[in-house]
Amino acid sequence: MLRALSILIPLFLSACSTVSLSDLKNLERQAKGEPTTPSPGESIVNGVPLDKDSDYGQRTALLMMEKNGGTSICTAVPIGTHLLLTAAHCVYQLKPEQLKVVFNENNHVPVEKYKVHESYDGTAASYSDLALLKLKSPLPADSKIVPTFDGKTTSFDDQLILTGYGITDEHAKDSLVLRMTSKSYKNDVFIKNSLIGFNQKNVTGGFCKGDSGAPIFVRQGSVIKLIGVNSFTAGAGEDLDCRTASFAMYIPHFRNWIIKESIKL
Repeated sequence: MLRALSILIPLFLSACSTVSLSDLKNLERQAKGEPTTPSPGESIVNGVPLDKDSDYGQRTALLMMEKNGGTSICTAVPIGTHLLLTAAHCVYQLKPEQLKVVFNENNHVPVEKYKVHESYDGTAASYSDLALLKLKSPLPADSKIVPTFDGKTTSFDDQLILTGYGITDEHAKDSLVLRMTSKSYKNDVFIKNSLIGFNQKNVTGGFCKGDSGAPIFVRQGSVIKLIGVNSFTAGAGEDLDCRTASFAMYIPHFRNWIIKESIKL
């Protein structure tokens, strides 16, 4: 278990990764069905490429935010026909028209409105870094809705799956590639109140910038459920930001809030 990892070491919101002009042009070409120039590198530290039509690829979306004269990215996960979850810090104090979601078929869907958890104050220390997004149109047909894990059973696979569009190194610029890794619930995970934490010192790596809002999946039999939404990384200095630990919002803790606000949104 990831036991005594002190949250007194520096905390870094797994801040949204900035997107280059060439990457944006690639997205535009993809949306038009035109050939693209492959992006270098990967996403998720020590992750592997993930087909967007795979089980987990169909359950992961790219969130793009227009702010400060540029474009940044986070990751999101569909939980309803018009609804997604992401990290609150990705959308905090932005207008809905600054947000759009890119799905696995590369169609860009604008966000109608969103709801940030009322306890979130713009800092990682609030431990309520969660936001609901409502789309202006339904999910594409080949995207899959993910039910939320209730935390009431211990009968599930040991391997949790992390997916995301973020970078692969603290100083990399290789976001926009969907990748995945897995973590052992028994050996790599720490849960306390609203947080689920992951040891990222081992070979399976984990989240980095651009993976904010990214899902953590758990399998119960044949059903894939959502157990966490990535929030921040913790490291003893910027060079270890993505190679020490990451922390996500533990979905069972927020499940009642998600249900209530989904109805109201």
